[in-house]
Amino acid sequence: MAHLKSKTLLGGLAAAAALVTVSAFGIPAANADPLGAPTDYVAAGSDTIQSLYDGFANGYFDDTHTFVAGVPDQAGHKLLSFDAFGSSTIQTKVNGPVFNRPGGSGAGRQALSLSYDSALTDKTLQQTDDAHHSLERAVDIARSSGQPPANLRITEVNPVNVDDATANQIGGTNDNLTYVPLARDAVDVAIGSEVSGLTDITSEQLKAIYNCQDTDDVTIDAGAHEATISFGLSSVTVHIQLPQPNSGTRQFFMAALGANTNAPGACIDTNPTLQENNAAELDSHGIIPFSAAQYIAQKNGIATDTGVTGITLLTVDRRAAVATVGGKAQPVSDNSHPTASPLSTGLYGNTGTAIPAQDVANPTAPVTLARDVYSVVPTSEISYSQSGGHTVVDGTTHLPTTVTADNALGNLVANVLPTQSGAITTFGFLTLGFAGQPADFLHSSWELP
Repeated sequence: MAHLKSKTLLGGLAAAAALVTVSAFGIPAANADPLGAPTDYVAAGSDTIQSLYDGFANGYFDDTHTFVAGVPDQAGHKLLSFDAFGSSTIQTKVNGPVFNRPGGSGAGRQALSLSYDSALTDKTLQQTDDAHHSLERAVDIARSSGQPPANLRITEVNPVNVDDATANQIGGTNDNLTYVPLARDAVDVAIGSEVSGLTDITSEQLKAIYNCQDTDDVTIDAGAHEATISFGLSSVTVHIQLPQPNSGTRQFFMAALGANTNAPGACIDTNPTLQENNAAELDSHGIIPFSAAQYIAQKNGIATDTGVTGITLLTVDRRAAVATVGGKAQPVSDNSHPTASPLSTGLYGNTGTAIPAQDVANPTAPVTLARDVYSVVPTSEISYSQSGGHTVVDGTTHLPTTVTADNALGNLVANVLPTQSGAITTFGFLTLGFAGQPADFLHSSWELP
């Protein structure tokens, strides 16, 4: 199926031979959606990290065409991954509901919330036939390439004791979802095949374009959804595009530029069905945010190529996200960049520290295009090394240093998946120096449609 981006297997090699077709290059074609047992862990949501999650669940072929097995079952729970795009509805577990496919980070988090929020009186998603279906435990993990929405974010820690946490403090009754950092990505900017001469763009030019503002070197034509960018003695006109509204890439990119992701300016072509990280969706004169990790995985033949050979990733402020070393595309970060790169720093940033919460609708804030991507689970599914989530020493609150294995789902997303360095780097991401550290988890209340 063309909509699936991960070239993975459904199981071991013997089983795979009967279940997938093999291309002329010896790489297995994409799979149909799985169907799990009630006890399996289902992941859905982000398009950006679906290929990596498919590799976790099913195994994958690395860039030497060697098969690498997926993660083992956790205390009898198998990991399943459902892609963001495909059939309009999915059934994730035997005897479970048929419901709208969660297409993107936001939709994944909403489906997870509907699956676990015990306070909801109507645990449903609306269907095209106007029927309602219970989502009890239909989704267990939301793949998210974006941080919690600002209006739902929980950031405050009770200064004395978690048992005294108010509703909107970590550990309080509204601390419903925990975002566990999985890996590092960068959001670069792609241009179409007929945009000539432009190789670098400044963060100020990007701010002007996606905030629909004229500047000395950017002229906006809102009616045509175009921006004319001046550089040196030249100029070029681009068609301004954004992915569909549930895209975590869209959410992150617009927040990074201080722009309103929910109500973009009139100069932006906001096609509501445009898939993120799909080069075929980019107009030949277009400009659009694009995951560097997805570009790398597609360029290297690890994920299905949507046409990345026909697009160009720009450097931003003369910082690159991707460099080619030994014929392979690789990430460029501050602390782990290819020696062949002429740049000392890259858009992936410093992977030893977490990306802070983004300023929203603040065009004067510095632009950071490095982002952490997350596995989101219900807060109740994580067991910490200290009872209640944090402890107090000499009157100061301290967050726990580890997640225990007492809860299999929490252990999977905090301790198992972020340590799968082979898969993470194969799919174009970088591993995190702070992986599994609760102090860097993000928190939010339930996210409902």
